[in-house]
Amino acid sequence: MMENNTTDKRHCSRFRIEGATLSYKKLKLFSFSPDYTEKNCPILDLSRGGCRFLSQKPPKIDTSVLVEIFLPDDDDPLFYYGEAKWFLPNPGFSYKYQVGIQFNAYGEDERQNSFDNLEKIKELEHKCSNDAQA
Repeated sequence: MMENNTTDKRHCSRFRIEGATLSYKKLKLFSFSPDYTEKNCPILDLSRGGCRFLSQKPPKIDTSVLVEIFLPDDDDPLFYYGEAKWFLPNPGFSYKYQVGIQFNAYGEDERQNSFDNLEKIKELEHKCSNDAQA
């Protein structure tokens, strides 16, 4: 579980996209699970560096994952490699946990996230921050 410290370690602005969901697979050393561990999890917030979502079955901390993000009004999902960094209870709601995923670096190496995804998330961040100011 997440340690209760008051220091926010995020380096990127967080934003919310209403109706965004994700599915994730656990990655192994040389492969990944063929099936999604969990599907259609509501995303609470996103940033260039990661996401926070609701889950019934959180991955263990430090587990490598492949995250597939579905955005409303967009037919093409985004795929991100990342690592589970924390989870904590989400009491009183239909989902039992909140989970934090840190995305891997952007680049062209294996299990790095594409620069196209970086540009897409920058566009989303800009659009969502403008929507919030309107």
